[in-house]
Amino acid sequence: MVRSDPASSGVCFTIDPDSGHNNLMLITGSWGLGENVVLNQMAQNGLRQHENGLEVYVMAEIPSNIIRAQDFGRLFDGFSIGSNDLTQLTLGVDRDSSTVQGLFNENDPAVRDLIAMLLLSAHHTGTPVGICGQGPSDNPAFAEFLVKEGINSLSFNPDVFLRGLVAVGQAEEKLLEHTIGF
Repeated sequence: MVRSDPASSGVCFTIDPDSGHNNLMLITGSWGLGENVVLNQMAQNGLRQHENGLEVYVMAEIPSNIIRAQDFGRLFDGFSIGSNDLTQLTLGVDRDSSTVQGLFNENDPAVRDLIAMLLLSAHHTGTPVGICGQGPSDNPAFAEFLVKEGINSLSFNPDVFLRGLVAVGQAEEKLLEHTIGF
């Protein structure tokens, strides 16, 4: 973790743990000027964005990162939505609390609005967006929403991978039918 000024900015980053790719740096939290700090720290340690195919993605799990998506889209190579954290931080709830756990999820209108806002901004900057959260695995309607909004990639848990593929296929078919007017 790199922190420039603990009171106002910071960044957490790692080689992408989900894909295992050694040419994708994933910034898991960024606020303030922290994104510039981590890019400079990476460069000082021989990790230069776009050198040897190194891409740098930022997690879209903090509402402020989505509000500033056009700025981040010019700085980073992509976004990865963390729907669990985005839901928690958008709604101000503790997802680990058994008292409120069943009362919210990423289908909340505020969370969907932020995701749609991110995808629109990312389309303007030509920046790809994926999702690594639990949402598409648990809810085919949420996967359909993401496809409709133009997400570039979805991840599914292994136990629901085939169901997820079917949901994405159906969503793409609906989108195509709507587009060509059938």
